[in-house]
Amino acid sequence: MTLTALASNVFAGDRHETTITLPITDSTTITASEFVELSSGKLITSVTTLSEALVGIAKTTKTMGVLATVGTQQRVGVITEGLIKLRGLVEGSGGTYTTALAVGTKVSFHYDGTTDYGQFVVASDSSPVGTVIEGSVASSGSTPDQWDYVLVQLDFEQAGGGGGADIPSVFRKTITFNNSSVIKSVAGKTGKFIETGTYQSLADGGVILSSSNTRSASFLADDSGSNIGASVRNVLARTLLTFNQSGGSIRSLMGQLKLLDGIDLATGVYTAVQGYVEFAGDHEISSAAKASGMDISIEIASGKTLTIASGGLFAGLHIETTGAGSISATGDMAAIYIDDGGTVDDWPVGIDINNCTTGIDIGTSTTGILITGAT
Repeated sequence: MTLTALASNVFAGDRHETTITLPITDSTTITASEFVELSSGKLITSVTTLSEALVGIAKTTKTMGVLATVGTQQRVGVITEGLIKLRGLVEGSGGTYTTALAVGTKVSFHYDGTTDYGQFVVASDSSPVGTVIEGSVASSGSTPDQWDYVLVQLDFEQAGGGGGADIPSVFRKTITFNNSSVIKSVAGKTGKFIETGTYQSLADGGVILSSSNTRSASFLADDSGSNIGASVRNVLARTLLTFNQSGGSIRSLMGQLKLLDGIDLATGVYTAVQGYVEFAGDHEISSAAKASGMDISIEIASGKTLTIASGGLFAGLHIETTGAGSISATGDMAAIYIDDGGTVDDWPVGIDINNCTTGIDIGTSTTGILITGAT
């Protein structure tokens, strides 16, 4: 193949094609505008691969290692993210990368060791590293491969953008946002927005929980030491229905605890969802306050009617067994179980029913009400 230059190939800051053979030594030279990665505490160039060790673009040319003056080391400036001029490649007829490059194109690195070839960016959502913000390379059709310099906004963490591409690795251990930052999906997105791991029933498919990593995600909020005075929530999971629904199961928020075959439970607490209220000192709940471990509210708009047709069901709390298996219980198993945990006072009232047409309606049951141990 023959490359057809569309513009001068002399450009300050263009991508160099120098490779450094490992292992590096104290005399290894880092050249300005080369991609660099970190290995064994030293900067090296990265040409053929985009690895997790990639840290950015070299800003200055320096020979690595300790200088003659004791305690003094060479330092090389590195641009971790930013703009850089790169050669963009569009292959000729029959090539793999035939898509023209234009402003907004997601680009990936492409390396070819052939003489006069080297590192290019090509239009591809595979391992994207940035977006073209200036310049273009027209589709070459049946002509030889064409190339020209394009200005690329490097973004090693988020180059996939709204195009749906996968980013192979996130290189920063921690990403810190400022006070006004928002992580936001595009409107009308049809795929998953956030997913930790792979949805499967195998070990090590997701975030691994342990005594040193006790949660896969945290949403921490507080009142900043003042009265909030408004209806707020730490996390909102809202599902909007705009069309009649039938034949499905829609859950705005779901907690699932799955045990594979043969897995048993010993001492401990195991639950799909837990509401936990902690009283850390002496507290008073006033006559106008309502506090609970779980609160369920059903809102019916003013002037509207909620109709439950014959055979239909609506419940503030619905508890069912499902699946085709059987139950063998010599211990306690109850749809609702109330106790005191063994360390505090008993509940003053187990179930307090107010403002109901029927307080308790017992349907098909082997025993309607069984009272044991009551005084």
